[in-house]
Amino acid sequence: MVIPEKTEIQNLLGSSRRALITARDNPGFDEVGSALAWMLFLGKKNLERVDVLLSLQNPNRYKWLPGFNRVRDTIQAADEFVIRVNVAKTKARQLSYDLDGDTLEIRVVPEGGNFTPADVSFAASSFSYDVILTLGAPELNALGGLFEKNRDLFFNTPIINIDRTSRNVRYGQVNAVQLTATSLAEISYACMDAMTPEIATNLLTGLIASTNSFQTPQVTPETLQLASELIVVGAKREEIIDRLYRTKDMDKMKVWGRVLSRLSKATDRIVYSDIAREDIEGKNIDLDTLVDELVMASPESDIVVFFYERALDETEVYVYARENYDVQTMLQQFSPIGTRKQVQFTVSRGRAVAESDVLDVLKSKIKLVNR
Repeated sequence: MVIPEKTEIQNLLGSSRRALITARDNPGFDEVGSALAWMLFLGKKNLERVDVLLSLQNPNRYKWLPGFNRVRDTIQAADEFVIRVNVAKTKARQLSYDLDGDTLEIRVVPEGGNFTPADVSFAASSFSYDVILTLGAPELNALGGLFEKNRDLFFNTPIINIDRTSRNVRYGQVNAVQLTATSLAEISYACMDAMTPEIATNLLTGLIASTNSFQTPQVTPETLQLASELIVVGAKREEIIDRLYRTKDMDKMKVWGRVLSRLSKATDRIVYSDIAREDIEGKNIDLDTLVDELVMASPESDIVVFFYERALDETEVYVYARENYDVQTMLQQFSPIGTRKQVQFTVSRGRAVAESDVLDVLKSKIKLVNR
């Protein structure tokens, strides 16, 4: 894959000292793997600091990925404390300091007047990043709380926007938006000029997860060639497959059995399943993994829907689409979060009512698409 913006990306990163890498709110393996790959790649470029900030519902599912121990969920304050003196009326002639035991004294000698306590203010300095790299976020609001709490940072820092969705609003100074890409990992690989086994493992994880182990229609011979190149570099394919698809303890197998036993067809194109809170209570179950496995178990279906009844009047809904369906648009009345192929939202209804409401909308929208 050729990325037209590759030179711009390399130039912007090459002129930066501090980089922030982040992704859409509640990212998946493609976003997390790509973010870690970029972190390790930029670490080889001798940047002063490279931070990865991600908002994860279940961090434990990613902890085996190389470099994940460096991921944080909030921006840390810099090791600086700023003392400001207003010199509009009185100029400063001399500045000195003295350390007396545990006390630091800072002396400012005025010129032609006097300073008062009202002239002095204090502030803690945040890290000033030279560049921000976002992954899988079609707009800044998709970054969730990180953007909401740090708007000034995002509005005043150059952004490299890497995505593969048609909804992307091109908010970055550089926008590498590739609609035909199988994954963010594929775009990231095409932008990099150095590779290690750790970087390759993160990228192959994103590639395998995004393509459901190379089963999505977007997979091409070029995709398989990319996977082969990553394995040659040292990507741990067997570990990735084990972590994503094969590792199940007894509790997980029981829950998976319930999901399969409840698998039903809404139409020839739509399948769905569900579980309730009591089905997984007290068990270490990752809902995102359950959804991924349900999709893998339904290769003939165009749309896969999973319902989780968190409470009697609250149901979480996960929807995955193949082929030409844009579920984010089809289900826009539910304010979904995600991409055109995969969304998540909550319905303030019990499971039975939520299933009826969501499936009715999907069935009606499919009829319109197929006319």
